[in-house]
Amino acid sequence: MLAVSVYLLLVVFIDATVSQTTMPTYAECPSVNPGYIVDDNHVTLSAGCYHSMGSHRVFPAVNRVNFRGEIDWDLWEAAGSAEQIIVKCAKTALDRRFYSFGVEFYGECDMGDTPDLTQGKVTPADGCQKCSYDVGGANAAVVYHIFRWYTE
Repeated sequence: MLAVSVYLLLVVFIDATVSQTTMPTYAECPSVNPGYIVDDNHVTLSAGCYHSMGSHRVFPAVNRVNFRGEIDWDLWEAAGSAEQIIVKCAKTALDRRFYSFGVEFYGECDMGDTPDLTQGKVTPADGCQKCSYDVGGANAAVVYHIFRWYTE
């Protein structure tokens, strides 16, 4: 029952706080989940999958933590998402006092104050496999923002 209540609260929260421009449309690669519960006080919502190449990465490499060695592919396949890495990355970002992060190359967690989204979103024409499991593959990053939330 608590899980259903949390899910409904999350759906209402997303609808009330995320603008139309950040929600997937027909020209964008779809996400598996619009967001993930990080802990009792935080939720992270996807802002989309963006190109991230060379010197124009979404976040500076100086703020990177590599979790690729911790990927449980069987868990991802069963769950349909990379929630394991996404939540771990969100908690790491919070520990470092950042409220935005991206997951690139399946398990590289980059974080910072403001993402550089100038390279644009990955579209179906680019190949949505770059954004599977709600994380970016090579040269792509799924960007998330962390929000504080309250439950009673």
